[in-house]
Formats: sequence, structure tokens, C-alpha cells
Amino acid sequence: MKLVREILYEKFTDESDPIHDMGIGIEHEIRKFLKEINRINFYDAISYDEMLRYSASYKKLEFVKYLIESGKANINYNNCIALQWSIANNDIPMMQYLIDKGSRLPDIDVINAIIHQFSIKNREEIYRILKIKR
Repeated sequence: MKLVREILYEKFTDESDPIHDMGIGIEHEIRKFLKEINRINFYDAISYDEMLRYSASYKKLEFVKYLIESGKANINYNNCIALQWSIANNDIPMMQYLIDKGSRLPDIDVINAIIHQFSIKNREEIYRILKIKR
């Protein structure tokens, strides 16, 4: 019986994160998702900011919320790429969330280019959410 306890206790140390060590939790889910879409090998290093970018581009609001609210990712990373992807995907809930959390707006020319490139039909609603006067 003592041998079993020693093996169990060896897995966790004071410096380790048990959730990470057990391969569970939302960060594990994000990495698993990124592996599924062939963006990383499972154990590749990827920054939290890049996790945010991919999560936004694939409309994963739960992942975006975790990365922002945990303070691990920079909401304004790479000229607010998460907000740019939410505009491109016409993802109103994510767009509203990112703005409410303090995302800066990309330059108006960038916004217009995204709307034009992705042929977004409800541009007036997007301008309203972004509080851009047209």
C-alpha cells in the first residue's frame, strides 16, 4: 500500500500545477483544439496571445474568455487581431465581449477592409457595436 501512495504523491509537487499535470482543464482543451486544427503539435510551445488569435478566428468564445479573464493573453495583441477575427467572422457576441473587456479598435481602414474582404452584409450593426459613426 505504501508503494501506491508514493507513486501517487510523486506526480504532484509543491511547484507543479495539478490540473496541468493531470492533462485536464481549459488550457488542455485549447491545446487539444489547436492540435485538431493542425496549428500545433500537442507539446509545441505556443504563446497565450497566439492561442487567443486562433480561438477568436475559430469562434471559440469560451476559450477567448478564459485567456482574457485569466490575464494570460493580451487583448490588444497584434493590432487587436482577436477583434479583427470577430469582425471577419461576423461574430457579434465575441465582438461585443472583446469591446466590453477593453479591446482597442483597429484603424477604420482595417475594419472597412475586413468588411469588404469578407462581404459582410450587416456592416451597420458592426459599426454600431464598434461605436463608429458612419
